Amino acid sequence: MDPSSDNAELNTFDSPVADVLIKLSPRKGTLLGAVVLLTLGAFLITFTPETFAHFGLDWVAVIKLVGLAMVATGSYVGFRKLPTKGAG
Repeated sequence: MDPSSDNAELNTFDSPVADVLIKLSPRKGTLLGAVVLLTLGAFLITFTPETFAHFGLDWVAVIKLVGLAMVATGSYVGFRKLPTKGAG
């Protein structure tokens, strides 16, 4: 008996695989709202200080926070959870 084959058997395991199909039919207004919020929020987050330099005010931080709120709201409306780092 080959000792390497015993070692290979010790390092392998069977993991369960769930084949699940989830079919949801969201309302069109909810879907449209989530897409609009995510799109506009992502657009607002991309502004730079040079964008509003001609106004003489630093509105970039406020606009980025509004964009962040729109992305978080759109994510919650679309996926029923907030965007977070990590699994779960």
